[in-house]
Amino acid sequence: MKRFAQIFAAFALSILIVQCGKEVALKQASNMPTMDFAFDVALVKRADSGEARAQCLLGLCYQNGEGVPKNMIEAVKWFRKAAEQNEKEAQFYLGFAHDSGNGASRDIAEALKWYRMSADQGFMMAQDFLGMCYEFGKSGSKNPIEAVYWYRKAAEQGYSNAQTSMGLCYAYGTGVPQDYAEAVKWYKKAADQNDCMAQFNLGICYLAGNGVSKDLNQAMHWLSKAAERNDPNAQAFLGTMYFRGGAIKKDLVQAYKWINLAAAQDQHDAEQLRNIVGAEMSRQQIAEAQRLSSEFRPIPVDATNLLKMSERTQNK
Repeated sequence: MKRFAQIFAAFALSILIVQCGKEVALKQASNMPTMDFAFDVALVKRADSGEARAQCLLGLCYQNGEGVPKNMIEAVKWFRKAAEQNEKEAQFYLGFAHDSGNGASRDIAEALKWYRMSADQGFMMAQDFLGMCYEFGKSGSKNPIEAVYWYRKAAEQGYSNAQTSMGLCYAYGTGVPQDYAEAVKWYKKAADQNDCMAQFNLGICYLAGNGVSKDLNQAMHWLSKAAERNDPNAQAFLGTMYFRGGAIKKDLVQAYKWINLAAAQDQHDAEQLRNIVGAEMSRQQIAEAQRLSSEFRPIPVDATNLLKMSERTQNK
């Protein structure tokens, strides 16, 4: 139990570090926002005729494999055509291609150029990504005040990823004075839109009493929501709570289930935690927990939310 407490303490500290900030490491998402159009001959004709919006949509078809095989090089070709006509969404995707090196040469300066052009036109995803570039120093040096400027622009448009970032900035005093109540306000806005990172952070706030009165029921509510949306930190944290007991009833099967799910996503402490929990369980209990893990079906998460999760949970 002492060994578990040591690992749990390290895990809790690592959670704070993760939420405080990471180097930006873009992870490809299989799809971006849900598409309300389809690949067809008419779309191709419109794109070929030089219509910027059609060119952007055709790029998205190739990016997402909608009606055509996925082909990022072809996607980038169409994004560039549209971006050069000042189509703001295409400018963002072209920037992202250069940022990630997927379909285009990895060129941070080029990525920033396109992000900025898109953000200046009010495209909230670009504003959010530009904020991350300033927060984590991809612009050349870290500029937390500029980061908050862009996060706020996107957050005030209702963009949940940026609202989560605003919450994190207020929680850790990044570019703004530290203010837990303000952090909770932004977390709540994003959590209500099913942003799993915000749900996890909001749960931690209720558990610790940061910016709100301590409320175990609310903490479990939000931590469970994040875990059900496959957030590995929430899964590992929820599992440790079931293992430790005290505030909630100890449940080794539930503990192993959630930690096992986190381990499957390579959450950094989950494997050690799972071994410690498993040492106190019978074979039958482990088999039951593994069955529950295998039957788990996460609630779908927007791909843009997956992108934001990867930004903040990789490359310590």
